[in-house]
Amino acid sequence: MNIPFIFNGIRKISLASSTTTAMSALLLGILLSLQLPLETALTIAFMGTLLLLGIYEQLAPYRGDWRANRKEWMMNLAQFLPNGLLDKAGMLLAILIAVQFGRPEQPEQPLATLLAIPLAIVISELFAYWFHRLSHRQPWLWKIHGIHHTPSKVNLVNTNTIHFLDMLLTSLFSALPLVVLGFSDETMAIALFITGVQNFIVHTNANIRPGGFCRLLMGPAHHRLHHSTITSEAQNYGTTIALWDQAFGTSVLPDRTAGAVGIAEPNAFPSPAIPLQCQLFPFRINQHRDSNTGMDQSRHTPVPPSPQ
Repeated sequence: MNIPFIFNGIRKISLASSTTTAMSALLLGILLSLQLPLETALTIAFMGTLLLLGIYEQLAPYRGDWRANRKEWMMNLAQFLPNGLLDKAGMLLAILIAVQFGRPEQPEQPLATLLAIPLAIVISELFAYWFHRLSHRQPWLWKIHGIHHTPSKVNLVNTNTIHFLDMLLTSLFSALPLVVLGFSDETMAIALFITGVQNFIVHTNANIRPGGFCRLLMGPAHHRLHHSTITSEAQNYGTTIALWDQAFGTSVLPDRTAGAVGIAEPNAFPSPAIPLQCQLFPFRINQHRDSNTGMDQSRHTPVPPSPQ
């Protein structure tokens, strides 16, 4: 059986990573039909999707030199569980905040839940979009978020190269509006599962071409441009849908090949190979400032203003 040929076929029909997303949703549907608890089904579907993405990276990489080496695998796998716990902590914090101010009761029927899931994704992505965009503009937030941009390649395991506050706050701002608006626990769990899976999909070093869905869904080709060291390309702040980038003028269609990725001034950040230094970096008091501009040299190259 010619496995690379089969994966090449999958690559050709993949539209903005919709094939992997559909497979993940199908797996989740099968697990739920077996009447497994929702949390169990989501966990199995999530891990199954990551396994699929890992195989895809090895057999049909976008760039062979972007494959993770053994050290990178071990280092990022060690951060996988803590990041998952931080993700849960952000959701819990959102619930605690909502309860403090009085969370509305809104029971939902199964049909309402099916309709509510895409709406929840759209709303969650709006808040995540603006927090992500602000993280590229506000100096201290960039010191936190910039850690994620330090690797010089974009692949599945580097998704875990992230500062703990970035993980916690992103989770909080993604979940809080859903809790406040009264979405059911089931709706929130499934919607956040989809956006969480999509976050790994867009970082996958897979040779996926967006095709006709590039104006609707985000795929690896979009996100590689977001990690570009070229200012005009380093936009695409959404990770699941392209709606808010389209609406706010930060959409860069993947009609070009991403070149170098990482930080414009890599020496301004600690090496991603030293996780402890990366976690401590934003709390350093003395930051080297450019003598001409007075700006922290750890800042990302500013993104041009959005077109009016």
